[in-house]
Amino acid sequence: MHVHLPKPMHGWREFAGEVGIIVIGVLIALGAEQVIESLRWQREAHEAIASLKDEIADHYFSGSEAMIAAPCIDRQLALLEQRLTKPGSYAPAPMYSESSIDYTFRAPDRLWSDDVWRSIVSEGVASHLPADIRLSLAAYYSQVAGARTNNAETQILNYRLRVLAQPLQPDVATRARLIEEIEEARGRFKEAALYSSQMLRNSEEIKLNPSQQYLNERLARSGTIKFCRAHQLPLGNNRAVF
Repeated sequence: MHVHLPKPMHGWREFAGEVGIIVIGVLIALGAEQVIESLRWQREAHEAIASLKDEIADHYFSGSEAMIAAPCIDRQLALLEQRLTKPGSYAPAPMYSESSIDYTFRAPDRLWSDDVWRSIVSEGVASHLPADIRLSLAAYYSQVAGARTNNAETQILNYRLRVLAQPLQPDVATRARLIEEIEEARGRFKEAALYSSQMLRNSEEIKLNPSQQYLNERLARSGTIKFCRAHQLPLGNNRAVF
């Protein structure tokens, strides 16, 4: 039994040519689709970096504020500690009020948000960023997470230490506990200054730090820095430590 293959109307050569044209057309279409897809991701990566600039600018301000205010906060806590270690009756610390918030020492309370970065990661855009920037941002935002946790813990201590303004006479054990909390607060604020220094340096390295004008305007509105100046307490600077 012989199987007879149907012959193309214009011959095998013409048929092969037509198939080749179709294949080439498909490849061109696929290549064009890949190019369009690549351009889309490049555009989204560019937009993602632009969005990150605003978030990192806020971090840069928060970090600068923490570094500048660090000597002032340390001094405030040292004065509170002196009240507890001074022989004789305990003299309550002054209670300050501002915008319905009471405190015995003034310190920044910042969000350290990473909403933009988490959105970029969840949408798959982060994988399309340049490798060096992607790795730098991943390391940077791990520091942001540490700063946010540290800020939450220091605020709890801030609330606890408001008891120092109460007209109480703490016993020796209570004084010792309060001194421990003051020392923990001092350590945490020093840690915050260190985190901040590292983040300022990292944001400068990837060129996502804000303008000096933006920073100056934000710092001029800092309640903590205003408090420190009003009470003639020492201030530092925001020079990043390498």
